Amino acid sequence: MKINTGVLIPVERDGEHVGELHLDPSDVVFAERVYDIISYFKDRQAEYEARGAALDANKETDEYGIPKNAREIMKLARDICEDVMVKIDEVFGAGVSQMVFGQSRSFDAISEFLEEVGISLEAAQNERIKKYTNRAQRRSLK
Repeated sequence: MKINTGVLIPVERDGEHVGELHLDPSDVVFAERVYDIISYFKDRQAEYEARGAALDANKETDEYGIPKNAREIMKLARDICEDVMVKIDEVFGAGVSQMVFGQSRSFDAISEFLEEVGISLEAAQNERIKKYTNRAQRRSLK
């Protein structure tokens, strides 16, 4: 007996294989975690935007033209990245964000990860639909 509990996605970071990500789009608990993270970030978005707007409102610069609140801006970006990474680990499993991102805290890398996961989930879902459609067609031919 072979039981398929999802798909394995090879993970490369900077051209080096660093592990595999297991996704099971048919797992109800996984789906619940995905919806929980979406809801969580919808709730947090207003907070992030308010913090960002407050920082953007401060136009003071130092003698080099660098915003005086540059550290606060970087801290907000880091806080958001780390918040997302914690949630990624909650959805995909402990240590996934470390495997995928290493020490990087990058909106671009996080966006790329989420986009690739979405593509993989869609492909897996399409494969499942195709499998069941083919099965139904074979039954109707009998």
